[in-house]
Amino acid sequence: MYVPNGVPQYLELYCYPLRILKLRKNPVFVVLTQSDILIYQTHPISPLFCFKKPKASVLKHGSNNGLAFDSDSMTIAVSTDKNYVVLFRLQFDVEEQSLRPSSSKTVPMEGPGECLGTIKCVVRHSLTLRYDSGISCIFARKNVLLCAAKNVPVLNAAHYNANDSNDEQKQKVLTKAIDFSQQSWYISKDTHIQKLFYDESMGLFLFVTANGFVYTCFDLFSQLKTNDDKKGVNGICVHNPNTEYANDCLGNATAISVNSKFSLAYVGTEKGYVCAYQIRDFGRTFVLSRIHKPCTTVQPVFHLDTSPDGFQLLAGFGESWFTYTPYLRPVSNNTSFGSGSFGVVDGFWDLDGTSYCCLEQWKPIANDDGSSAIAPVARTASSTCMTIIPFLRNTIACGVQTALHLSALHTTDRIFIPNTYYTYASDVDNFGVNSWKQVEYPPDYICLNWPIRHVAFDRAGEYVAIAGRYGFAYCKIHANKWKMFHDELAEQSFTVTGGMVWYHNFLVCAVRTGNGLELQLYSRDRDLLIENIQSRLPVTAPILTISRDGPHLLAYTSDNTLYHVQIVVERGSGKLQFVSKEDFNNVFPTPYRIRSLSWFLPDYAKKFPPKQFLSYAIFIILIDGKLIILTSDKKGTEKSVYYQSYILCKNVEFYLYNDKETHEEASLYTHSLWAITADGLKVWLNFYELLHVFCLKKNTAGDNLGSIEEDVSSNFDKLQLSSPPLTSEVLVSSDATSDRYTHSRSSSSIYFGPNSPLPKTLTDFQAETEMRNRAIVLNLTDSFMSILLINGLLMSYTSDYRSTNTSGLSYANVEVSVKPFVPSLALGLLKAGEEAESIKILSMFRDQSYGTYLLEMMLQQVVVSQEEGNTTWLLSSVARVLERFPKQKWNVVANCIRKIEMKFWPSMFKVFGQPTDIFQNALQEDNILAAQECLLVLHVHDGISKHCKEMLQLLQQVQQQKQTDVMNGLIDYLSMLDVEGVMSNILRQACKTMQSSLDSGMSTEVCDQYTHELEARAQALDL
Repeated sequence: MYVPNGVPQYLELYCYPLRILKLRKNPVFVVLTQSDILIYQTHPISPLFCFKKPKASVLKHGSNNGLAFDSDSMTIAVSTDKNYVVLFRLQFDVEEQSLRPSSSKTVPMEGPGECLGTIKCVVRHSLTLRYDSGISCIFARKNVLLCAAKNVPVLNAAHYNANDSNDEQKQKVLTKAIDFSQQSWYISKDTHIQKLFYDESMGLFLFVTANGFVYTCFDLFSQLKTNDDKKGVNGICVHNPNTEYANDCLGNATAISVNSKFSLAYVGTEKGYVCAYQIRDFGRTFVLSRIHKPCTTVQPVFHLDTSPDGFQLLAGFGESWFTYTPYLRPVSNNTSFGSGSFGVVDGFWDLDGTSYCCLEQWKPIANDDGSSAIAPVARTASSTCMTIIPFLRNTIACGVQTALHLSALHTTDRIFIPNTYYTYASDVDNFGVNSWKQVEYPPDYICLNWPIRHVAFDRAGEYVAIAGRYGFAYCKIHANKWKMFHDELAEQSFTVTGGMVWYHNFLVCAVRTGNGLELQLYSRDRDLLIENIQSRLPVTAPILTISRDGPHLLAYTSDNTLYHVQIVVERGSGKLQFVSKEDFNNVFPTPYRIRSLSWFLPDYAKKFPPKQFLSYAIFIILIDGKLIILTSDKKGTEKSVYYQSYILCKNVEFYLYNDKETHEEASLYTHSLWAITADGLKVWLNFYELLHVFCLKKNTAGDNLGSIEEDVSSNFDKLQLSSPPLTSEVLVSSDATSDRYTHSRSSSSIYFGPNSPLPKTLTDFQAETEMRNRAIVLNLTDSFMSILLINGLLMSYTSDYRSTNTSGLSYANVEVSVKPFVPSLALGLLKAGEEAESIKILSMFRDQSYGTYLLEMMLQQVVVSQEEGNTTWLLSSVARVLERFPKQKWNVVANCIRKIEMKFWPSMFKVFGQPTDIFQNALQEDNILAAQECLLVLHVHDGISKHCKEMLQLLQQVQQQKQTDVMNGLIDYLSMLDVEGVMSNILRQACKTMQSSLDSGMSTEVCDQYTHELEARAQALDL
């Protein structure tokens, strides 16, 4: 989702940095050195304050070695090597700028997020604490300082008051110690804690021990507030370094990070493994999900950091860094950066994720006088510096599901839209178009409202809307003309929180205003004014995601309510009309984990009025990386709505659902589902028909729910529930796949037990298995960008490092890659036994200039990638498909044989015949190009001396069709490979054949010309 782009920037420092820490709520970061604290602002990048320790303080307290920051009390905590922790108060004065221009004529231009300028910052000493047990690491949060002891597994907690005076004698500090060696779940009895980590959004506390274990504590900060010292701390082991993987153990943990958007915990080890653990049961269960080791050599993982939106993970190694998707699919790295490659030991993402500021991996070196110094591992520059890596971010990460049909890449100040979208609108055959159309954000908007959080394209790709901290703006792409609010106060009166989506010339926004939360409808034909808002619709809670299907709009809120709204257009004006809403409290326990939601109606439900659509709709939901299908039904005249869930696949990053007719013959595309997963791109063609066959066959009218309930009652013991789950844990259970529950919205709570009411439960898992098996997996090597359905093309992008020869400047370049997905899709249908559908999808591109290329790719994939035992039957299926394309068949076969390795030839000859047979078939079809390819194969396979007859036949056919270019090219190529010296004899024999031919249809002059040319070539070969 993120790829490096452009030239890295460097921030020079005058001394060696130990740590770098970004403030969670402010555009400020702190750099810690052995004696100083440096405060920097990110937008604009400028120094704010430098706190230099006096020499007396350094001698008394020691040198700095650890850093923590409490965002709630604006407190900086610094630990020293003499077991002291010094607290500093950080204060900002936004009204006063620390750097002012010398005159009014030199006022700098304000960039993204630079409306405040360089603010004034003051750092004051607050408190000094000493720990006799030593200090291994520290952490601060909500006026609580956590300090891990150095040699024993003890965690010391100190409660300080941020509002106390600066007099240390008057400040009260309450302390509490937790001895983990007394806890039964703590395996590392005598090992101290080495690293502390806390994720604010999930409330998850993790720590790493010196022997490489990772643990989590449940509700640690709540227990620290109690005065009961005898009460134990609950926790579990997350990572065990002795876990075996690929005949090796994972190794000691060295770095950790948490992805709250996807409920994942990442652990990096000393052996170079990056492990992803799925977080379940509200942080009570951790399941190892994915493992990746990018480096062939053993390099420890020094640093892990997740981007703000959760779509990217950066891993810093000893001599390189890598970026991954949430489920550890590699995206980019700097291993090809040459001498400019470096490792990452610490760093942070910018607020919008378009840059990463990092510290390079350092190592001590010996000076000439015998003393030691610090120098970077790879860089040879004399100055110490931090590196800022620029990234391009995919707009998929900041768009709702309905707007993913078109995506682009954007940076801090502009958006890059591939010209491929507009090139292929007219079916132009030009694979590999990599040019971009750049649309710069309006400076007035981006200066005040950076970072950009939401991006939405309209269906035609003509307009793009962006939304930052406040308001929004939209642009006509081809004209590069932006439209913004005329009144700055009106723009800052609301914030887009739940996304945006286009409907024709209307834009729907889920916003938060000063008066509450609502949906707003704007027309792009009118000026952006508060009085020009077409319609408003208030909601009760923040909107998490919106989705549109035609004029029907779905809005899902944080209080587990699903709104159905209809966009009504009359006489050029639009209106948001409330239709219905449903309560999902008994279905989803944690609304914030739902990242996208879409729906469609079964055929039998379209006869009902719109108010009942939610009761019969089929929902596609992405929650915790699982793509779930939720089918609903009503039983008779009851008001209860029953839901049955099916997990289609796991490790899903995002998905696209197509519900539009894109081609006259593209009925397969009409209801197709495309899921981007860690293993590639999974496709369900005719998704609605599959769902109707396998999942809705028993519930088209809700009459069979009674029999399902009876079956549940008789098989309750087979559900294998270890303990009665909570109501909020029914759908997202810790096991995930074996048990499915069907909920009724009529009841406010659900209880489990022998004597308690049972929920409706789906006990037949065959439907879910069948749906999973119908998925077609497409290989995805680069980062996904978009799918051009009407052209059968998959568009992706990748980044590689380049350097200039003159200046030696190295930079990252991003290119668009366009590849056909039709061959893999057709093969997937063949494997599923859908030969007719495979022929149908290939026939859509029969008349395209790259139609033959698609068939050739399909045949080549079968021959090269299939196992030997499965090649014959699949090749036979492909051969039957090629029979439906007689004009392209022999070209496809001949080109494929030429391009594959010789070890695959026997399989091809077994199905399509010997090379001589293929040659004769091509001649019968008057396919000169295919016959020429076959002749070259014969030359390699048997030698040209054994196939003089075929050579003469081809030359005669060339003579009849007057294709001199083909003849000359073939003769030149075979002459260079003629080690047996038979080419001249063949050419003379061809001369005789031409002169004696009476039915060639050629004039005497043309025949003499051919004969003279062949004779000249024969004489040249004799010499």
